[in-house]
Amino acid sequence: PTLVLYGTEDTIQGGTSFHPESSRVLAKRIRNAELHEIEGAAHHVFWQRPDVINGTILEFLKAH
Repeated sequence: PTLVLYGTEDTIQGGTSFHPESSRVLAKRIRNAELHEIEGAAHHVFWQRPDVINGTILEFLKAH
């Protein structure tokens, strides 16, 4: 299982793609991946929404 996270306010264009779109593609292409969009966070979701991130990661780990 794989957890893919990104902030809904992310506007980073890196390399050849837009990060939110890249995250959605990544989650579709990895078997058993779960995609979680973190509302109100931009590119630095771990610093911007640690409460949501920590809870999301803990729930994912408990489930798998």
